[in-house]
Amino acid sequence: MEYKKKNYWILIVSIIFMLLTLVLSYPDSFGFCEKNNLECIDSYYNYIYDFNHIFPAPTINVVAIIFFLLVPVIVISSILLFFEKHVFSAWLRFATIFLPISVVVIFLITQSLYGDMFFSVDEEALSLFVSVIFLIKSIFIIFRNTKSKK
Repeated sequence: MEYKKKNYWILIVSIIFMLLTLVLSYPDSFGFCEKNNLECIDSYYNYIYDFNHIFPAPTINVVAIIFFLLVPVIVISSILLFFEKHVFSAWLRFATIFLPISVVVIFLITQSLYGDMFFSVDEEALSLFVSVIFLIKSIFIIFRNTKSKK
């Protein structure tokens, strides 16, 4: 039963972070800024997008990267509530390796290919692609582990 607690914690923390990314992306919609107060809205966007002091390349949309990576985590965590411990453990081993590596890869790729005329990559599209790969691989892990124990 301990694995269910971990799964609930993963689900709750993921939902909280997803809501936080939505609030930071749309401060005027959540009442943190007035609709036409561009100075207030720009202060949120500058805080989110301005990573030039860390990375010398163009700005990175960290909120979009976090949002797109959390969607499959929430979906898979919700599905795993109905499975046994060995399925959850297999997925957790995969997720703890895949997600940090994917974040690093997204940052490195978007930083190295930001100005190419023929091949430009934006972090939103890349993080969406990585999250789809994560979702497909997670579903594969769930099916493989449910068949192996039956």
